[in-house]
Amino acid sequence: MQPSEASSLMIYPNPTQGAEFTKQFTSLVQGEALIEVFTVTGQHLYTEIRKDLKQGINNWSVAPVTSLTPGMYLVRVNSGGKILTTKMVVK
Repeated sequence: MQPSEASSLMIYPNPTQGAEFTKQFTSLVQGEALIEVFTVTGQHLYTEIRKDLKQGINNWSVAPVTSLTPGMYLVRVNSGGKILTTKMVVK
C-alpha cells in the first residue's frame, strides 16, 4: 500500500436497516484501502480490499449488513498504515 494521509471516515446511513451501507473516506493520495467490520468485542466479520482509492473523497458501498444482527459494530479503514475507525449501528 502506498503511504497516505487519511483525514476522515463517515458511514451512512447510520443507524442502518438496509442491505448495505456507504463508507465515505477522504485521502490525500491514491492507492489501496483495507476495509474491515468487527463486533465491539473484536470479532472480525468482513474484509474488503479496495485498489481504487483516489485522492480526495471516496464513496464505497459495503454490503455485509444482511448478515449482521442488530447492534453496534466497528468499521475500520487502513490505508498506508493510517487507520481510521468509526462506529456503525444496525437496527
